[in-house]
Amino acid sequence: MEVVKNADSSQPTSSTTGISKILKMSYPEVLMFYVGQTKRAMDRRLQGSSSTSPQDALEQFLQTKKLTDQIAMELCLVCPGTDLLERSDLDLMFQHCSFVSIWLDTALMSVTLKAFCIWKLGLLDSSAAMKAVANEHYLAVTSAVSTKTFRNYTVISISKTA
Repeated sequence: MEVVKNADSSQPTSSTTGISKILKMSYPEVLMFYVGQTKRAMDRRLQGSSSTSPQDALEQFLQTKKLTDQIAMELCLVCPGTDLLERSDLDLMFQHCSFVSIWLDTALMSVTLKAFCIWKLGLLDSSAAMKAVANEHYLAVTSAVSTKTFRNYTVISISKTA
């Protein structure tokens, strides 16, 4: 059975095989996108913390916020489906990604929460494209996390990079 709705609907446009037609990626690939983004963010934070030693908490916060905003901007630029969004949707997505990144950045919890936050954007006053893209991210990540397909995909991905 295949579910296909038009772009002005926030319903999924995915088949039961776990492929997002809007994002043109499998559900495990969408999840791995978030895992990769989280890993890069954590690596960048570690680099920044070892190369600087701020003298006061405000300076440290400002440095952390600047790095968090850079990471959020990078996510917005490379996130699957953002090419379908309007500038106002991208601005809203950036604000949410920046907020999530500054509060949480622990592997799987961060990955799923970021996808959830992007999905929540579809509930706000946003365009039909934002609603569709946000719903696809949520559906892909929650489906991939809750299936054996992700475990198999992860093993294959890790063995290819090793």
